Amino acid sequence: MKTKIIFDYQLNGHNIEYIHHLYVGASLDSQTKYIFSLPEEFNEVKHFMRWPAAENIEFDLYRLSDVKSSKPIVTAWKSSLYLRKLVKKTGAEEIVLVWMMAVLPFIGYLIPKGVKVSGIVYNIYLYLWKQYGILGKVSNVLKYWFLTHCKNINKVFILNDNSAVCKLNRLWKTDKYKYLPDPYVPFSEDVIKDLRDELCIDAGKTICLHLGAMSFKKGTLTVLDIIENSDEEQLNDYAFVFAGKIYPDIKERFYDKVAKLKEKVQIVVKDDFLPYETMGSMVFTCDKVILPYTRIDASSGSIAYASQFGKIVYAPNRGLLGKLVRKYGIGVVLDEFRDINSISVIGQKQNTYCQSHRVEDFNSVILS
Repeated sequence: MKTKIIFDYQLNGHNIEYIHHLYVGASLDSQTKYIFSLPEEFNEVKHFMRWPAAENIEFDLYRLSDVKSSKPIVTAWKSSLYLRKLVKKTGAEEIVLVWMMAVLPFIGYLIPKGVKVSGIVYNIYLYLWKQYGILGKVSNVLKYWFLTHCKNINKVFILNDNSAVCKLNRLWKTDKYKYLPDPYVPFSEDVIKDLRDELCIDAGKTICLHLGAMSFKKGTLTVLDIIENSDEEQLNDYAFVFAGKIYPDIKERFYDKVAKLKEKVQIVVKDDFLPYETMGSMVFTCDKVILPYTRIDASSGSIAYASQFGKIVYAPNRGLLGKLVRKYGIGVVLDEFRDINSISVIGQKQNTYCQSHRVEDFNSVILS
């Protein structure tokens, strides 16, 4: 029986969702043994999802300090060294990295020859090339040179950007780069509910939702700036909901601003990791999904939620996220998020995105 290792040291945002998707896919592949190598903190979050027992799956739970450091280069070294030991211990023939860039460049030198390594890349350097200085450009060229030429690297999954896959394969004269759809989780009607009463929001108010892991790069503070730059009278018919874990990089500033603005408009904060069903219900309940991301070289899982329930997305008119919103007709792209008028523009509400972004498609690409 072939053995594959699924490795990640992060359990937030996309990571835990993808780990769960892969677990479900692995449980259906009885011809392969899967080892999910994750930090011990997995025990604290696993109850948010269902993990049906499977005879071909086992867990390898380690102390986070065994693989992670405050310095990324040290994390890459420790993670690669840990995987080397795990491969030798288990005889695994393949490794799937939920976050590939975190282990470069050491993964190619420390993993035994013949072991195939594949992984997901979230941020596409092509969108920021003109903004990089010399060091940034050299750094990215070296990373992709390594991914292209390292014999242990089998496949590099580029998240949600088929045009970038074509361009990378052409630039680097390879076929290693593969398109990976960012999957949505379909919800049945019995688990989705209107949360308006639970959130204590009046029926007549327009709910603006900002969801997922919240940080500077997600534009979370920009949503608060929209409120700050709007007249109180304009906000009478609005409520803002922040649903997701707030990261340390903005936590203090976020709560300071909320304290100042909560008299101006209704603000609801759910600062926690939320189960699929709760996230789905939040989107089902809202009227608009606000995504003023400052980092434009990656996709967003939020657009899948919005598309499934036909909610309007407001996103930057730049980078991959803006391209996806335009391509699939999910909402409105903006050059600038100024005030409430910016997110009052009526946009498209189509559902074509979900048709090509199923969990089954995601698992088929990675586990095949």
